[in-house]
Amino acid sequence: MTRARLPWSRCWRDEGGVAFVLTLMVFLLLAALSSALLSIGGSEVQIAANLLRSTQAQYLAEAGFEDAFNVFRTDPTLIGSAPSTATAVPGLAGPGATLERVGSYTVQYQSAGPNSARVVAVGTTSGSSAAASRAVRALLSFQNRYAMLVNGNLSLSGSANVSGACGNVHANNALSVGGSAIVTGSATASGSYALSGSASVGPGSGGGKRPRRIGAINPGDFLATAQATLPANQIFQMKATGQVLDGSGMPLTLLLPGMSYQGWTYKGGIPATWEYGTSSTYTGVYYLEDNATVSGSPGTTSTPWQTTILATGDVSIPGQPQIQPLLPNTLTVAGGNATISGNPLGGYQGLIAAAGAVTIKTNRTVTGTVIAGSGTVEDALLGSPKIAYDCGLNTPVVAEVTILALGR
Repeated sequence: MTRARLPWSRCWRDEGGVAFVLTLMVFLLLAALSSALLSIGGSEVQIAANLLRSTQAQYLAEAGFEDAFNVFRTDPTLIGSAPSTATAVPGLAGPGATLERVGSYTVQYQSAGPNSARVVAVGTTSGSSAAASRAVRALLSFQNRYAMLVNGNLSLSGSANVSGACGNVHANNALSVGGSAIVTGSATASGSYALSGSASVGPGSGGGKRPRRIGAINPGDFLATAQATLPANQIFQMKATGQVLDGSGMPLTLLLPGMSYQGWTYKGGIPATWEYGTSSTYTGVYYLEDNATVSGSPGTTSTPWQTTILATGDVSIPGQPQIQPLLPNTLTVAGGNATISGNPLGGYQGLIAAAGAVTIKTNRTVTGTVIAGSGTVEDALLGSPKIAYDCGLNTPVVAEVTILALGR
């Protein structure tokens, strides 16, 4: 029997149909791949643009935080007086011409406890495309870590003892530690440093250190703080003319030379002199124009004299006053020099500051911090006094701003 054969033309037609189907499937697959590649390419462009804007926003936020940090570093009192609700940080320099082409930033702050503030800086990009925003969050505090800090020279001699968790001393010029003086913390200087005799100092001591910030020591600033926090009848402004005002500026009396008010005797003169020579205690924050001297011995360890002495000139305490600061943590602030030589049984507590020199010649303990704002302090600590400071006294005069926490 003869086997039948298909015509060649029919075989060609069958194989051509299969090839057409396969070719069509390949074209469809290639079209799908091309579409996917085009889609991915477009997404990559968008992703890159989003990443760029996010990075720019982050840098703007960081620039805003740096701007705010510089404001707080310059004026730490802003941290201590931070509002209870989020408020724009005053005095920002702004992003500048270069950053303004990219976007802008805003920075707000609010109180986070005593001497600390919470800061949020937000950077936002600008332009025709969708804006991006990023934030930097931080917790700032200002802290004084020095028992003694002077802008000029500092000399520790005799059997002086500086102790406590923050028993550190620093001079922005020269420092000499001699005799049998003891500094349990670091003893540093921005200028020369000399250690002699049997004196001992803690680790990290030496010269050539960076200068430490000392803000303006202005008794008027402390008067303003008292006026904002204490009743007007606890504040007495003693004018160089003999006039006495309360904290609100209300006239109380006018003294002639030799007359007294609230224990202070007006001596007159140019500059004027005020002297507290009584053993009686008159509670109050006293802002005295020109010079003030405490020669009496008011107060006892059980019933101290509640007062803070602010003088635009010199302050001298040769008497034996047992003082408890009325303005928290502030014993005395002088616009000139301050000399503490009395030996009250309970010693002294709080801040002792002067725009000029500070001389401590008491044999009692000063529990607090001593600051000399300007001028040369050749003998800031003499004899055998003790300065004990445990870091708890933060004053904008000497505080350095510290970042306690930083995040995005």
